[in-house]
Amino acid sequence: MTAEPVTVKGRIAQPANPGIRLGEPGGADRNWPRVIQYVDYPPLSTILGYPLKPVIILLDPQADQGYWRDWQPNFGGIGPERHQGYAVQWFALLAALVILYIAAGIRREPPSEVK
Repeated sequence: MTAEPVTVKGRIAQPANPGIRLGEPGGADRNWPRVIQYVDYPPLSTILGYPLKPVIILLDPQADQGYWRDWQPNFGGIGPERHQGYAVQWFALLAALVILYIAAGIRREPPSEVK
């Protein structure tokens, strides 16, 4: 940490729209570093104690300072394997419906009339 001015190089971007907002925007964990669910500027400004601009800076990969920029997001167990499980489930349902459709469509002899 330095008290001298630091030049930050990067590009300005907007954070992703969260779609469904689960929990507090500042995260339930009160320890630092804090993991947040989504970027919501007014609550984060209150948590940090200073005003925020409604943009984020994506640092250049060659920048010496800053955070580690070669990261993979962790979706809490919702990864490709879960989607593959859903695909298998739906194809199994499709196969069962096709078998039932074929079984119901096979012509059977009409029942003989009882006299």
